[in-house]
Amino acid sequence: MNILDVEVAKTPETHLYRHIRAEQEKLMLKYQEIEQMPDWPMAFDSKNGQRWFKDFAQRATEEIAEAYQSVEYASASKERDLVNKQLVHLLEEVSDAIHFMTELFIIADVPIDDSFIEDTIEQLKEKEFNDRLNRTRKYSFIGEAYRDDTPSSNPITMLSFASSSIFFDLFDVVYYVGLATNCLKMKSWKQSEVLSDKKAFTGYCLIAFTKVLTFLFHCGFDASSIYGLYNQKNQVNQFRQRSNY
Repeated sequence: MNILDVEVAKTPETHLYRHIRAEQEKLMLKYQEIEQMPDWPMAFDSKNGQRWFKDFAQRATEEIAEAYQSVEYASASKERDLVNKQLVHLLEEVSDAIHFMTELFIIADVPIDDSFIEDTIEQLKEKEFNDRLNRTRKYSFIGEAYRDDTPSSNPITMLSFASSSIFFDLFDVVYYVGLATNCLKMKSWKQSEVLSDKKAFTGYCLIAFTKVLTFLFHCGFDASSIYGLYNQKNQVNQFRQRSNY
């Protein structure tokens, strides 16, 4: 079962991130029992809390790595159907990254505005309008594969030009997640206690999340379809919980 096997739920009119956070927290309650997680939010300047923060950060970066692996698989194929299948899988992995990043933000009590997704996309649209020479929708062929639209260009050809750019855009996410976790100074091997900079940690988390949203914008997503992509994978994860996956 994957994201294309479920219908997108009705998109809320406003405050999309608030809804994502609430939906993710419902999933977390089941996983809390399975993983024996402490209650949240966890103490920021604690070794145990920071171990969990780093754990979820690593999960997010693994999903981003898997997303680019789909690009590599697609690049190795000359069959359009297989290429499109891998491009959809790329987006599913990005949705997984949103899930884990949201869980990180919840357990670490990272404040994110309810309308963060809408506001970010509006800023990107404004930049696109003001800079007509800047091809901000450079990965639109990925969104077309997801929506099963009639392609405006050959995805195989487009991928041959875009794969290295996709790598660097996805690496941006990994980079800022890494900078965020580098702010966590309660190392398991340290015998002394050092306070961590939560403001810097929060700042890097917000940049990392912005990079994810920017990548999806490049793929042709708007705020509501970003919510839809998240919701589809949320439904898949609910099914997995019900079936003891």
